[in-house]
Amino acid sequence: MFNAFIARAEKEYEALSPTPSEYKGFLAQTEKMWETQPHWTADDLKTIAVPTWIADADHDEAIKRENTEFMAANIPGAGLLLQPEVSHFSFLQNPDQFSADVLYFCSA
Repeated sequence: MFNAFIARAEKEYEALSPTPSEYKGFLAQTEKMWETQPHWTADDLKTIAVPTWIADADHDEAIKRENTEFMAANIPGAGLLLQPEVSHFSFLQNPDQFSADVLYFCSA
């Protein structure tokens, strides 16, 4: 799914960007960010004082589960949602489930 998204994003970037020939550089910068971030410490996360729900997918290919669990464990009062049977693109794969989860969080 993730590779399909990268291919789709390239076409959309070329069609919409003012720099249509620079997608590969943009992707390289994005991949570097994915490899090297986040840099949050438990102390950083403990300062978050707003309602927080860490949402991830049970088949997420982009976010490391340990990062998801670390954030949920260290943000005071945070909830953790692992959406079933979807990947990083749950909003595309199961929009009804995704929308229901967002509405649930907003109503709490």
